[in-house]
Amino acid sequence: MDRLHRLRKRLLQGIATLTCRHPGVVLTGALVLTAVAVPGLTRLQMETGIADYLPEESPIVQRFTRTVAHYGSSDHLVIVLFGDEENAVVREAFADELAARLLGSGQVTAVEYRFGADDPDAARSSILDMALFYLDDERLEHLARMLSTEAIAKRVRVNKQMLRSPASLVAKEMVSRDPLGLSRLFAEQFRDLKGNLNIRMMDGYVFSQDLELLLLLVKPVKPAQNLAFTDAFLVDVRAIIDDTRAVLGEDLGDEVLAGVEVGLTGGYPIVSDYNALLRKDLYWTVLTAFIGVMTLFLVSFRRIGSLLYIGLPLLVGVVWTMGFTGYTIGRLNLFTASSAAILMGLAIDFAIHLFNRYVSERDRGKGIDAAIRSMLVETGDGVITAGLTTVAAFAACTIGGIEGLAHLGIVCSMGMILGMVANFTLMPALLKLRGGRRHREAYRDSSFNFGLGWIARQVVQRPVVVVVIWIGLTGVFIWGTAQVRIDTNMRSLRPNSSAAVELQERLTREIGSSLVYSMVLVESESPETALSRNAAIARRLDTLVERGDVIFYLSLASVLPPPDRQNHVLDWLRDRNRKDPGLLDADRVAADLASAMQAEGFRLGPEYDRAVELLRRALAPSPRTMAEMLADPAIRARASRFMWQGPELTELVTYVYPRRIDGRQQYRVVDRLERDVTGDIEGAHVIGIASLGRELKRLIQRGALAAAALAFVLVLILLWIHFRNWRFVILTAVPLVVGLLGAVGGLSLIGIELNMVNMSIVAIILGIGIDDGIHIVHRFLDEGRHRVVETYRFAGRAVVITSLTTMVGFGSLVFASYKGLWTAGVFAILGIGMCLFSSVTLLPALLQIFIVRREERSGIRAPTRSRRDLDASGPAAEEIGS
Repeated sequence: MDRLHRLRKRLLQGIATLTCRHPGVVLTGALVLTAVAVPGLTRLQMETGIADYLPEESPIVQRFTRTVAHYGSSDHLVIVLFGDEENAVVREAFADELAARLLGSGQVTAVEYRFGADDPDAARSSILDMALFYLDDERLEHLARMLSTEAIAKRVRVNKQMLRSPASLVAKEMVSRDPLGLSRLFAEQFRDLKGNLNIRMMDGYVFSQDLELLLLLVKPVKPAQNLAFTDAFLVDVRAIIDDTRAVLGEDLGDEVLAGVEVGLTGGYPIVSDYNALLRKDLYWTVLTAFIGVMTLFLVSFRRIGSLLYIGLPLLVGVVWTMGFTGYTIGRLNLFTASSAAILMGLAIDFAIHLFNRYVSERDRGKGIDAAIRSMLVETGDGVITAGLTTVAAFAACTIGGIEGLAHLGIVCSMGMILGMVANFTLMPALLKLRGGRRHREAYRDSSFNFGLGWIARQVVQRPVVVVVIWIGLTGVFIWGTAQVRIDTNMRSLRPNSSAAVELQERLTREIGSSLVYSMVLVESESPETALSRNAAIARRLDTLVERGDVIFYLSLASVLPPPDRQNHVLDWLRDRNRKDPGLLDADRVAADLASAMQAEGFRLGPEYDRAVELLRRALAPSPRTMAEMLADPAIRARASRFMWQGPELTELVTYVYPRRIDGRQQYRVVDRLERDVTGDIEGAHVIGIASLGRELKRLIQRGALAAAALAFVLVLILLWIHFRNWRFVILTAVPLVVGLLGAVGGLSLIGIELNMVNMSIVAIILGIGIDDGIHIVHRFLDEGRHRVVETYRFAGRAVVITSLTTMVGFGSLVFASYKGLWTAGVFAILGIGMCLFSSVTLLPALLQIFIVRREERSGIRAPTRSRRDLDASGPAAEEIGS
């Protein structure tokens, strides 16, 4: 260890020599590195997707990624046409034109907004050759009742009344195409819709119940997390909307379209808004952090000229770090977006201690070179030790399997190192270049005292009372810590100040669902086996729909009826024909229909012939294998949304739309799906954002605990290396532990939950909070291990200032739009503040009781540390005003 100390001392001496002899070369080198870093900084991209925070080797992540690659993500663009009942027809025309233009753009694969819009002759499509296979037993019986002679006559009379009324053209066309009204039995299946979604189908268009919202669901060709595509796509969509309005304005008149407004929501505009807000948060937190720490430094030290020595190394270190991030990681997320502001608050600590020592030496009459050498060799050694504890804490964040947290550890660890390099080189070079102007003003008279000498005297006089008070406070903190709840809902971390989010909330209130779904995936080597398993999934989901847990679901069963369902329907037909001969006979039904229509004055034309043809095909279904069904292009096109086939594997998905739920309920829905739907079905899995969120919850709880434990162990090791005495290691660590408990308990008291972002601050607080104890205990040893008051009068003020600047750096996060960021800022302020408070109150009491009084009782006056020890470690927080 002595060799390590000597090596570090030689390095610092070398830096001092270089910066004193060649300051211009040092500044030129820093300028070159900055020029190299800037392009890397411009390469940074933003991430807001939950999958970006999870390890790629996770089976759940791999399955999610594979499913998204096969079927696309659960994100879609929802276009809402606002208006009232009076302009509903105008909005229908707007939707038709808009959908056609979107499909023609080549950027979307589907636009769902109108029943039958993709196939006006859907009633005669080949899918209806298997129409009966789609109906459940209740609807089959309903069909039998509808085909009785009496029901046919009644239906024809209703048709006549409808044609005489001012019904819509769509309704009249449906009468001519479907005189028996059978389509309503199949409409739900052909819409791929089950459940109780609170919508209203008018003229085939999807409206809210009050007709104020007309919905279009757009499926783009790339996922929303592809930010370059999303931003460009939304620009094109808005241009298409403007073109649509212009074209219809020429035909219908601008005054007719004046009451039609268009809103965008869904994954794409929300991701775009979140990305813009995250960038805004990044810029403003960095700016406010820089201004805040500079202002605090100026108020504390009252030296305007010193802002150059402090500010330039601070900015350069951050630019180097962001450039490094751009070249290595290439992206920022909810964790790393705060790294620049964090580093602002941390890196200035290096500058404060270094610059303070320099001014102190100059006030004593030393020349520039000698002051720089003392600054780097003596104070620099302690700064490195304190900095390494923070680096160790950040490094601990790289374990645990959470990629976003690991990136924070990498970025901030490197940022701390680069910040030290910038301060250890740029500051002395700037001081040297400025010349020999002597700093004559007394530094101790120009800085705040913070009353630390008085506080230390009160504590030293009543150390036992102070310790007892802290024991009571710690009990309260432990109780508060036990009350803290963990929120792992990704949506709760995101900002609400987004027009797309507000519209999604309104949409959820209006129709009962946000239209964000989970997927139930079935895998099998046999296509028929996969189809049967998928049918079992659908039957179980029917139960959840009846219970209200699921609003509706979309299943391949709406396209490919499984073999067991086909056989069941054929058995029903045979049994029904035995019981009621002729009831389901197409010739008899056709004759009754013709008779009823002629009696009501209808003419039997081509539409009647087509309706009878459909009826004959529907009432004489034949069983088909999956291969036979997929050979039909119409069926295969509809099935592609639900099925993926590889050489040895068939995958089927069912899209499940849960009822409107909050963050915690979404995990209960996933649990219910896995327990009640996929639990005993081989090869069945629940896929979706909620599943990833639950996996993230597990990894966060495990990873955050592991990172905090590792950080604490690393801190203890570094303390042992520095002090080489377990008594001082423990005394230094106790205020840290108490302060951390106070921070977590404080969150509970102010009503803030732990979440995936602010939990990452735990390990960071360990690395930062320990610095206060290191500086104080180090100076305590230098003062002779008995002068507690002098220790705080000299070193305590530097500790207060560095803690305040760190709190200001983290405090800038409080102004962020993202809940994850501002709660992390609050947690950091609490943690660092509590560690500071315990360091200036509890720590002196512990030193007085366990060191000073113990040595006084034993009659031993402990010597100061040897010159060798002082040379090896040096003063960590040099005396303000010493």
